[in-house]
Amino acid sequence: MTITEQSTAARGVAEPRIRRLGVFSQVHGRTGQDIREVYARLLDAIVAADELGVDTFWVGQHHVDPSSGRLPSPFPLLAAAAERTSRIRLGTAIVVLPLEHPLRLAEDAVVTDLLSGGRLELGVGAGGGSEPAYRAFGRDGSSEGRRRAFDAHLSRLLEALEGASLTGEAGGPSLVPAAGDLRDRVWVAAGTVERAAEAGRRGVRLLTGTFSDTPAFQRAKIDAYAEAFAAAGHAEVRRRISAGRFVYTGDSRAAIEDEVREGLAAHQERIRTFAPELGDLTTADYLARVTRYGALPDVVDQLRADVGIADVATDFHAILSLYPAAGDVTPATDVDPRRIAQLVTEIAPALGWTRG
Repeated sequence: MTITEQSTAARGVAEPRIRRLGVFSQVHGRTGQDIREVYARLLDAIVAADELGVDTFWVGQHHVDPSSGRLPSPFPLLAAAAERTSRIRLGTAIVVLPLEHPLRLAEDAVVTDLLSGGRLELGVGAGGGSEPAYRAFGRDGSSEGRRRAFDAHLSRLLEALEGASLTGEAGGPSLVPAAGDLRDRVWVAAGTVERAAEAGRRGVRLLTGTFSDTPAFQRAKIDAYAEAFAAAGHAEVRRRISAGRFVYTGDSRAAIEDEVREGLAAHQERIRTFAPELGDLTTADYLARVTRYGALPDVVDQLRADVGIADVATDFHAILSLYPAAGDVTPATDVDPRRIAQLVTEIAPALGWTRG
């Protein structure tokens, strides 16, 4: 009996239905690791994921603060990945939209999409940029400032991708090269139920699964998005929901906790400033909150019971690590082809995914 069959029989639940599988990398690497090696290993991982049948590989954009990630400019890397792959889709999760000029972003995205043969998935959001990044770019980093800039930039980005006049004048110039159907492949990361509903009204795709999301909160965002999307009458081709989870397998939950207890304490100290509810949790409580971890059958059961994934998300993207910016504690696990292979052959099939 397979892991999938064992889990289904034990729980007596209907089969989940995940149609597309993704891997996400923060592009972090190890402390002191040469950045060229970080990028080279990431490209090798994308090639491996392509060969294994993964549907999408997502990369995060981070400015200024290397503790969160070390890729400030994702499009050159994705263009390089496109040259070495043939079928896997290449996504940004996310570009920090308030820090971008929307027309320049549109141009970079369109060129990357053309070079990849139409394989770009353009994910944008407001929450990925740190306060120092907003200061460095001379932007308002307050919650209201981020939301205001995001909404304005998203409107301009979508208009440009739709071929609207870039000057606002009738007959004015439009985006060159033209975007084709890239507008249908724009994703928005929503931090609140209200922002998820707004994404639905706009007819963009939805990225969910920040590390501090509970499954119930993620499900609320998904439900609000789906309801608003349907009410707005958008074309069904645009409706996609990708749920993300940190996924980490080991000998047992206790063994993993022992492995990372010391390093996790330092990590929690760093995040206490922006997620105080996570800062004082025990090792076991913290990992249970943000990660699906343990021996393989345990991980499968945790994912199958997750109300923010099964039967509501069309896509699932795994972050193959214990928690954000794991660094030296779980070095480069998101670029480990062995863990990608385990995801493809033993974990994702339990969620109803089959290789296309």
